[in-house]
Amino acid sequence: MTRPPRRRSPEIQASSMADIAFLLLIFFLVATTIIDDRGILVTLPPWDPDPVTTRIPDKNVFSIHLNAQGKIFAESELMQLDILAKAIQDHISNPNASPDRPDNPRKAVISLHHDRDAKYEDYLAIYNEIRRAYNELRESEAQLRFAASYQTLNDQNKKLICDQIPMVVSEAEK
Repeated sequence: MTRPPRRRSPEIQASSMADIAFLLLIFFLVATTIIDDRGILVTLPPWDPDPVTTRIPDKNVFSIHLNAQGKIFAESELMQLDILAKAIQDHISNPNASPDRPDNPRKAVISLHHDRDAKYEDYLAIYNEIRRAYNELRESEAQLRFAASYQTLNDQNKKLICDQIPMVVSEAEK
């Protein structure tokens, strides 16, 4: 009595599966767009393990607070976003030589506080207004000193203006 030979189970050809997986991987890598979040470009101060704290006179600090409801308080007064840049410029440049404001733009500090629950879009809008204020001050300084646009100046002249009107922003969370 001999047994009939057992039938072998059919095999699936897996050699082409690796090729298909590889082609799909390449397709998705090529077809997918990668989101490039750059964030806010800010130069941070060098790390100091033993920082020396110096008190900045209140007249040099322009305080901005963003609460969780998206309301902006500049110098403890409710302010609309569209006039924030002008208020910042007035503080930095001190056109009326007010004793409540900085003596020169190099001493001006913008202090930006925000609640933890504040919206990122609101924070960015305020930060953009701060940048706009500084850019407009630098533009007017370039026109005054060099009779040219700030963007057309060479790097050395841009550095002179940036040294004259440095962007100093202190950020904190409340």
